[in-house]
Amino acid sequence: WYLAQRAVQVLELELGDTYAMSAIHTAQGPPRTAKQFEVALKWLRESLADLHYTLGVEASERSNHDTAEMHLRAAVTHRGSSKDLDELAYVFMKKKLFRRAEELYRTVLSSSDRPSPLVHFALAASLRASGHNDSGVVSEMQQGIALDPHNTEMRTRLGQWRQYEGSPEGLSAACEQYQTVLEIQEDDILTRFLLAQALYARGLANQSVDEYLEVLARHPLHCEAHYNLVE
Repeated sequence: WYLAQRAVQVLELELGDTYAMSAIHTAQGPPRTAKQFEVALKWLRESLADLHYTLGVEASERSNHDTAEMHLRAAVTHRGSSKDLDELAYVFMKKKLFRRAEELYRTVLSSSDRPSPLVHFALAASLRASGHNDSGVVSEMQQGIALDPHNTEMRTRLGQWRQYEGSPEGLSAACEQYQTVLEIQEDDILTRFLLAQALYARGLANQSVDEYLEVLARHPLHCEAHYNLVE
């Protein structure tokens, strides 16, 4: 019990706040009954997890990835919440340990009753970075968009991935994503430009010209749109 208290005190000193000490005072000990010990130990573990998580995030933001991994692993050990796992997976992504990040993102999704669309997007990124086939990436992106249908950034990114496939099916799917984005946000120049490219690749030259002209109407100095129209 003393060692657990001391661990929280040391982390509190490193972090420079009073959260850990408030937990110690709430669970002042040593406890006298099994029930008191259970409650006090729960508070201490939660305090340790919170402090390790905070220190891990701070280290990650400073690009000190090894220290971040150490603290976040400790947070996972003491608590193991989806938040802890997600942040540790993000550190693995920064360290280019994509397979390990993938495993953690899958764990987060399987352990949550209400999965976050951001975790699906992150898993898609880890799959792509680790060299998995595009079908897995597209599947995760689609699941994320189903949970967050107004996420225009992810819709555009999915459109780009489908466009890069170069297949008729991929180009058609890309156009659908771009058109949905423009229904939500019609002044999105990048997405309109990508739509013009995809339409031209599908052989729909007239529609492509219309979209390039729309780009130039909103951004008259868009060099690539001028070049593609001349070409």
